[in-house]
Amino acid sequence: MNERILHLLNDMVHKSALLDWFARFLIQGSFFIIAAAILAVYLLGIFLKKENFRSAAVNTGCIVVLCLLIGLLTEQFVHEKRPMFALDNVTALLPHADDASFPSDHMLFCFGAAFGFYPLSKKLSFSLMAFGLLVGIAKIFAAQHYPLDVLFTILGAFVIALAYRILASKRVAKGYQFLERRVLRFLHKTA
Repeated sequence: MNERILHLLNDMVHKSALLDWFARFLIQGSFFIIAAAILAVYLLGIFLKKENFRSAAVNTGCIVVLCLLIGLLTEQFVHEKRPMFALDNVTALLPHADDASFPSDHMLFCFGAAFGFYPLSKKLSFSLMAFGLLVGIAKIFAAQHYPLDVLFTILGAFVIALAYRILASKRVAKGYQFLERRVLRFLHKTA
């Protein structure tokens, strides 16, 4: 089933220039788009004088970094080759390093941010989840990940974000607020 879904999507590579372009855009631009979303929420917090926006952006940034660090650690123990290197009958859309297929850094980044913003804005969170799903489909389409790699990475990002929320988010927010009041007060005046 895992390979069947992969082939279903990958068989469409080079059939439509628009589809190929869109998949490339999603894969190559996703890190910038998610980073821009985090920065935009932080800057909105400055301009609108909303401390909860700034704290949410800081916590979300921490979740994303934690997701990526745990992803790097996981890659040391899970050695699954990417479909583009493991299978003969797939078409690679973009070149990629011959590293682990699981977990997907793109999914950790997208869904870490999506789950991170959930307490601040469900609408933003669901929008980022929808964007992340498109990125995941593009990664499968490009034969860079198997569908189960994408699915289990999303689940992993959820667990990491939930654990962070329970164990660290309040402390990080308080620490950031302290830093803001003591060091960054010239930038952030609370309303």
